[in-house]
Amino acid sequence: SILSQANKYPIKGYKVAQHITNISETKVPSYLIYRNKNILVLDSLGLYPTSACIDIVLMTQSPKIHFARMLETVQPKLVLADGSNYPSYVSRWKNTCEKRKLPFYHTGTKGAYILE
Repeated sequence: SILSQANKYPIKGYKVAQHITNISETKVPSYLIYRNKNILVLDSLGLYPTSACIDIVLMTQSPKIHFARMLETVQPKLVLADGSNYPSYVSRWKNTCEKRKLPFYHTGTKGAYILE
């Protein structure tokens, strides 16, 4: 929890530099819409809808799923993987996406993904 770390390095220094007085936490939803894109956040629970129109799948916390089956079910236009995933999982997902000619982006190697 970030709240328990609020008065420790490096958060304390950042708070002082940015003149931040309050910190709060919010759980990231498993589904959101941003700039008219339907985004599914697939976390360690590995739960995803069986029928939905998903533009982007964000893989986080190394979900233990059958990745190819998820791609067939959800049919996203882009797969994002953040830096919290195991490198071996990311490598496997990337190879699967390349075989399917599906765009794949790993923030752990390429940095932040900017959705335009």
